[in-house]
Amino acid sequence: MIGDPASVLLDAARGAGMLVVGNRGRGGFASLLLGSVGQQVATQMAGPVVVFRGRRETPSGPVTVGVDGSASAQRALALGFDEAQRRGSGLLAVRCYPVPMSLYGMDMPLETYDQDAAATAR
Repeated sequence: MIGDPASVLLDAARGAGMLVVGNRGRGGFASLLLGSVGQQVATQMAGPVVVFRGRRETPSGPVTVGVDGSASAQRALALGFDEAQRRGSGLLAVRCYPVPMSLYGMDMPLETYDQDAAATAR
């Protein structure tokens, strides 16, 4: 198939259970975690998209899933559990919160950070 890589991949993956892409292509920013094609397909694909980053010689490790409490994160977590079971590996679920910054500048103390409030905020 000839055409825009993201469009061709999305067309070819129509009806697929999952689409797997590499983390970046041949663009000029070698350290990017996600290339433009990966970003396009991840935001437009109806099903799960796995962005593969790593080397073939890298030893296997746990499956890592980013979660935020949303319905799509729950689906990603279920997929992560399935994949970890298939590989016979562990699963690491990661949830991150932004650290609050002072409204007045870097030399002022941070506001009180309530982890429970951060966990319930969406």
